[in-house]
Order: sequence, then structure tokens, then C-alpha cells
Amino acid sequence: MRINNTTIQSIDTTNLTKKDFLEIAKVEKDMWAYWIWEYVKCTNCWKIHSKNDIFWHLSGKIKTESVSKLEKIILWDSIKCKKCLSNTEFIYDINQNIDNIKDRLYKSHKSYMTILRNDEDWEIKWFLDWYIDNFSNIFKREFNSHYELMWEEYVKQFIEKEIWYKLPKELFSFSSMWTDEKYKNFYIIFNMIQNFFLSIPDEHNNILWITELDSWKSLNAIYNSMWAKKIWIWADMLISNKNKNYNSDLFYHEKVILDYKNNFSLPIRSFIKKYKNNMKKILVD
Repeated sequence: MRINNTTIQSIDTTNLTKKDFLEIAKVEKDMWAYWIWEYVKCTNCWKIHSKNDIFWHLSGKIKTESVSKLEKIILWDSIKCKKCLSNTEFIYDINQNIDNIKDRLYKSHKSYMTILRNDEDWEIKWFLDWYIDNFSNIFKREFNSHYELMWEEYVKQFIEKEIWYKLPKELFSFSSMWTDEKYKNFYIIFNMIQNFFLSIPDEHNNILWITELDSWKSLNAIYNSMWAKKIWIWADMLISNKNKNYNSDLFYHEKVILDYKNNFSLPIRSFIKKYKNNMKKILVD
């Protein structure tokens, strides 16, 4: 499907090339650097700076380029801390994160991916992926930045208490990354999600989905409105450091695939009318 000089493709993850993984990692890097606000960390005071902190003085058109392109344009050997002017170190390591992406796609039971490419240079600008795996592997991949591994069994018991049965052997986990400044467009968001869920076989329609989400993210509103349920985890189970206190929620959703397929099969105007308030929050935040 072609949208605004971009093409949406749902692809078998085994067909991803080395170049694809590099582009996916760059998109992930850009999202962490801007939307999650973690780009470089000061080696002296440990303050974390975002892409916007570092490149705020550039013109609008240049500033919206990806972090990887900006680094080539600026040719900086070292980015100075805005607080104490000391040297900084990059937080995101592309090679390590390519390994992380491959781990969840290739070591899980099954995996799926939908990507958005720019028609001009065929670079990946956005991707969504889900994978199927057991709770222990999902916990280690997705929750370990918020919860110590020692809490794995305890978190599992929390979830089982909520759903009133033991966790199944196969669960769903979800990731979505995009270049925020360029693709905060509801029409593209809708079509990306619609195409992605249509690519998932119906045999997984009733699978249980578990995810971690920072409390401040606007996606909370979407998950709540589409019947995902929140699990309130004790604050003392969360990891914190002197730069950032994690405020994490766990969500679970039974029949998540079926619910999303049904909602995103609506005509786009009907969907916007149904979720108007939530859409406003996501597009403004």
C-alpha cells in the first residue's frame, strides 16, 4: 500500500536483509533520542540529553533529520553536556540493538513485522513487530529495564491473580518505532496498524498480550479504551537511578488481535469518531 510517498509492507522477518536491520536500528535510535529523550549521557554529572537538547539550534528542516544523518552533517567527535560542559557518551549502540532485535524476532516462537518505507530512497522509516514467546523470555527482553530479574516470578503471580488462570505457554509482545517528527500523522498511523494486524493469522486472534508501558505515555489512553487492563505493580519493585525514576505500568489484553482487527477494520472516519478524544491526545502529545 502506498501512502504519501511511502509504502507499507508486511513481511516475513526471515526475509529481512542486513541493510534492513541497520535501518530498523536507526529508526529505533531516533525514537529513543527524541521521543524517549535519551541520546547522550554526561560522563561527569550523568545528565541524560535528548536529540532536541543537542540539536535545538539548527534550522527546522535539518533538525527533523534522523540522528544518524545529523551526526554525519555535524561531524562532532564529542557532544558536550549542556549542564556542566563535560564530554558525553552515546547511550544507544546500534550493533547491540540489532542483536536485540534479531533475538526477539528469531529466537521467539513466531514473529511478524510491518514496515513503512520512503519511496524515494527505500529506507525504513517506521516499523511494528510482534513476537510470540513464553513469559520468562518476554520478561527478560521487555521488562528488565523496569524490573529486576528477581521479581519475574512475583510479577507473573500478579498477572495470574488478575486473569484467574495460569499464564499460557505462548504470549504476544509488541514493539512500535518511528521517526516522531516526520510521521506523526494519524492517516499513516491508522493504515500501518490496520495492515499489521491483517497480516497476523487468525489462529492467534485469542492470544493473551502482555506489555510494559511508562505511565506518562499517551498510548495509555488507547490501551484503556480498547479493553486492555492495567496491573498496578508496587513502586518498590521498580528500578530507579539518579537520573530517572521509572513509572511503569503493565497491561494485559485477552483476544488483543481480534479486538484490534475489528476496530481497525472500521472506516477511518468511524474510527476517529469513536476514539476522537484519545486521538487528540496522541497527536498533541
